[in-house]
Amino acid sequence: MIVTHAWKDIKRMLRDRKALMITVLMPTILTAILGLSIGNMMNGNTKLETIPIAVVNQSEVASFKNNIQSGETSDTPVDFAEIFIENILASEDLQDVISYEQLSKERALQKLENGKLSTVIFFPKSYNQEVLNVMNQPSSKQVEVTLYQNPDESLHNEVIKGVVESYTNQLSKSVIAQNTMVTLMMKEPKLQQEITSSMGEVIQKVNETNRPNISVMREPFGDIESLSGMQYFTAGMAVMFMLYVGGYSAIYVRDEIRSGTYNRLRSTGMSFWHLAGGKFISTALLVFLQIIFLFMFEKLVFGMEFTNIYLLLLMIVITALSVSCLSILLTTITVVNQETRLNELFQSVIIPFLAMVGGSFISISMMPEPIQMFGHNVINGAALQGFTYVMQGYSFSELFGPILALLINGLIFLVLSGLIIFRRKEVFR
Repeated sequence: MIVTHAWKDIKRMLRDRKALMITVLMPTILTAILGLSIGNMMNGNTKLETIPIAVVNQSEVASFKNNIQSGETSDTPVDFAEIFIENILASEDLQDVISYEQLSKERALQKLENGKLSTVIFFPKSYNQEVLNVMNQPSSKQVEVTLYQNPDESLHNEVIKGVVESYTNQLSKSVIAQNTMVTLMMKEPKLQQEITSSMGEVIQKVNETNRPNISVMREPFGDIESLSGMQYFTAGMAVMFMLYVGGYSAIYVRDEIRSGTYNRLRSTGMSFWHLAGGKFISTALLVFLQIIFLFMFEKLVFGMEFTNIYLLLLMIVITALSVSCLSILLTTITVVNQETRLNELFQSVIIPFLAMVGGSFISISMMPEPIQMFGHNVINGAALQGFTYVMQGYSFSELFGPILALLINGLIFLVLSGLIIFRRKEVFR
C-alpha cells in the first residue's frame, strides 16, 4: 500500500505542469542565467575586501652582463621577483585590494591550508636567471611562477592571477628591456651614452622577437580544484528547488483532504503511516531524479565536470532522504491544520529565506559569521556544501560534516513529526 501511494504521488507530480515548471524548468533556466552572468563575478568582476596573500621568494639575484666597447664587462645584479614585490604589491594602487606578507614556503602553505590566505605566490630559486635567459636567448625554456590557491576563493584567485600575469607578461616584452636599461644608467653613469644610443633598437628587437612568455602556473592546494560559477550555481539551484518538491507533497495532501479523498482512504483502513511512507518514497525518488536531471543537463550543455561520480550519487541520495523527512513534517502539519496557509508560506517565504542564507545566490563565505554557521547547517546549505565539496575533489572523510548535518536535519524533521502526532493522537487514529 505504501508503494501504491508513492506511485500515485509520482504520477500526479509528472502530470502537474506547474509543479514540473517550478521543480525542473525553473532551476535549469536560472542555473544557466546565473552561471553565465553572475557566475562571471566569481572570475573577478566585483568589488572585494582586502585579499590576504603570501609571497615565497626563493629566487637568487642574477647578473646582467654588458660588454662595453673598450672590452670591459659590467655585471649589474637584477632581482625581478623583488621588483614585483616592491613596485607592484607594495604600490599604493593595490594597498586597498591586496595585503601581502613574505613567508617561507612551509609557513605560507600552512596558513593557506588553515584558510588564512587566498593565494601563495612562489618564485623558484632560478627565477631571475631564467628571466634573463628569456631576454637574451629566444630558445630558452619557459619561465614559471606558481600560484598555490585556496579553491574556495574563486573570485580572489582570479584577481591575484590577473595581477601576477600582468607583471610577468611584461618581462618578456619591451618594458623589461627599458626598465633594465634605466637601472643600468642609474648605477653605471659611464654607460649612459652607449645605452641611450642603442635603447630604441633593443626595444624594437625585443618586441619583434618571438620569445617564450613567462607563464603563471596555478596550483590548487592539494588535490582540491577551484569551483567555477556554473558549478556553484548548478548546486545552488538544485538545493533550492528540491525544497519545492518536499512542499508539493504537503500540497497534494491538502488537496486530498479538501476533496474528501483523504477521508475515503482512511475509511478503507489506510493508516497515516501508509500515507507518510508513500510521501517519503515519492519525495526521495523525485528529488533524486530532479537533481540528476539538473546536473546531467549542465554537463551535456555546458560541459560541467564532476570529480567523483560515486560521492556525488551518495550526496544526492542522502539529500533526497533528508528532504523526504521534511515532506513528512509538512504533511503531518497539514493533516493537523487542514486550513492553514503553511504551504503558501513555505513556498513564498521560507524557501527563499533558506536559499538566501544557505548560499544559493550568494556564497556563504561572504556572509557574517553567525549567518555562515546557520547557513552551513540548514538542510539546503549542508547539501550545497556537500555538492561543492564533491565538485572540488574533497574525499569522503571531508564530506562528513555536510552529511552529518543532512542526517541531523532529517532526524529533527522526524522527531518534530512524532511530537505532533503524539500530541494530536485523535487526528491520526
